[in-house]
Amino acid sequence: MKFFCQQTLLKVKKIKEGKMPYTKLQEKARVKYVTVKQFMEQYSLSKSQAYKLLNMPEMEDAIIKTGEKGIRVNLDRAFEIMQQMYA
Repeated sequence: MKFFCQQTLLKVKKIKEGKMPYTKLQEKARVKYVTVKQFMEQYSLSKSQAYKLLNMPEMEDAIIKTGEKGIRVNLDRAFEIMQQMYA
């Protein structure tokens, strides 16, 4: 029990000094998903062009469904996929 308390106190000290993140979530950058409208504006696409592009099987990794019809797009991943498709 004594060993466990010492480890916990050591971790708390490192967190206060800023040497350790508070949680595991703070270590990773969160992926930002945007709406189709923002995706269209980013790449200057029409609505039909955007949906045709997002419905391609290659783009499955870049989109996430919200509810029954809603779609959100990971801009970074979509850009990588489009680079591979059109390079």
